[in-house]
Amino acid sequence: MDKLSYCWNHILQFKEDPFDKINTVLWNRTMEWFFYEVSLIEEETINFINESFKKLQSAEAAYDLFQKFKHIRSRKTINEEMMKRFNDILIQFTKEVDYRVSMILKLRHRYMYVLGLIL
Repeated sequence: MDKLSYCWNHILQFKEDPFDKINTVLWNRTMEWFFYEVSLIEEETINFINESFKKLQSAEAAYDLFQKFKHIRSRKTINEEMMKRFNDILIQFTKEVDYRVSMILKLRHRYMYVLGLIL
């Protein structure tokens, strides 16, 4: 947040009239700087999101983290990255469900064999 505030304050403190043609070059430099800083913040945010999701052990924990990020208003690139993470969560969830189903079926088969229901 401090970085965003710094960028925003830099623009607010622009002393000249940005609509005056005399200030066009100065205003363009200011805006180039601003957009460059915003792109750096976006990169940092995406890296933070990716690192946060890498450390999670389960789809449930990842989904909980996704829910927390989801309510944060953000730029398009960050939202797109979050949607990629959501797809990864669904894939992981499917793997976890498939694993648990296969374990249940194996255990069921073993118990039926032990009980003499399967020859």
